[in-house]
Amino acid sequence: MGALHEEESEGDEDGRNAGKSAPETGAIRALREHLVERGAFINDGIACVEFISGGFSYRGVRAVRDLAKDELLVSIPEPLLLSVRSAKRDPDIQRAVRGAGPFATRIEVTDQQLLAVHLLHEASKGGASSHHIYLKTLPSAFDNFLYLNTGDVDELGTSHVHAAREAAQSKAQFLESFRGAQPLMRALNMPDKLSSLQAYRWAVSCIQSRTMFMDGDRVGCLTPYGDLHNHRPMLQPVTLWNIDHADEQEESAVAGEGFFDEAQQRYQLVTRVPLSAGQQVFLTYGRLTNLDLFGLYGFVLEDNAWDTLIIPRARLPDRIRRHVPQEGSFLHANGCPSFELMRGFRLGVLKDKERKRWAHVILDDRGVVEDDCETRAVAALRTMVGELLDGETHPCEQVEERSSPHFRRGTLVWQWMASQRRILETCLAHLNSMS
Repeated sequence: MGALHEEESEGDEDGRNAGKSAPETGAIRALREHLVERGAFINDGIACVEFISGGFSYRGVRAVRDLAKDELLVSIPEPLLLSVRSAKRDPDIQRAVRGAGPFATRIEVTDQQLLAVHLLHEASKGGASSHHIYLKTLPSAFDNFLYLNTGDVDELGTSHVHAAREAAQSKAQFLESFRGAQPLMRALNMPDKLSSLQAYRWAVSCIQSRTMFMDGDRVGCLTPYGDLHNHRPMLQPVTLWNIDHADEQEESAVAGEGFFDEAQQRYQLVTRVPLSAGQQVFLTYGRLTNLDLFGLYGFVLEDNAWDTLIIPRARLPDRIRRHVPQEGSFLHANGCPSFELMRGFRLGVLKDKERKRWAHVILDDRGVVEDDCETRAVAALRTMVGELLDGETHPCEQVEERSSPHFRRGTLVWQWMASQRRILETCLAHLNSMS
């Protein structure tokens, strides 16, 4: 939430030398002092530092001493959080939603619209807001789908129509959300600068990229200092190519965890793995693909076990297509076809005389068909993946040529496209090894 991504390049494998060692200064130090004065707990074994990776700098949290498993990192009292609950307690928002006069019409907004307006309303108060010091630490702009220009969306669509469509849908849904939030912003008499499309885009981006999970709250809450922790993916999902090691992946923790403690009325962050001094302290945002991370947070991971490559059904061979549901037409990050995709290829290559013997075995996922059928399925999959790879633009050649003012977001587009190409290359290499 406080970073571009979780890579630990420019340092040791555990990230010991990736962050600057200087103590917290400026807005972050002021935030920490402000929170502690108001009853928050922030472990003295962690500090927010700057990390450098891929030519970009980003903030993250680093252990400054060894941390034990299940050690409390951050504990923030609920009055210091920004959430739908705090929005509903705000007397200004209560009056605005209710309307003036006996015949006033109640303003209806979604939870996301309510929290976005709440955030902007607090920003409009300046130093009079109890959240003023926290608001000063938030980014001024983001690199998610809402900030992509038309050219970047078009580039996504050159070989990944579904990604361009998802980006366009995100922008369209945002515009609809903005229109729906305007009546509440007008009722609050918010200044033009903070009720503009640009300001609302900033507020929605803060919510998409920085809110933390609260049970029973679909939007989540903005948690000061807690939202500085970066993302580390969960262990890789079970696929056809790693199923023999499935038991090893089930419950192993890889990062910390955040949760709202209703009994104490505090948001708590705890470690779930022991950490050594110098290591970056991560949270896990969820099982997110690189397209999810790009669209919501504005970063792409080079190594994301939960990434996928969607294969448009139109690109599947005719004899295969009818056996593969749309939601199952993808490759995993390790290049492995989904269970549904591999099943479709196995069914699609069956000859008429083989169908009676093998179709029910394949449909019931009871094992692999005889060697000749399996060889044909792998060969058909290899041909399709090769054709998909031939149709990909090589991103490394293009990144060097980009010099527009939108270079950062343009680079992210190509980083995402590079991650898709890697999945195809990994898949093809594995299939070739099976020959």
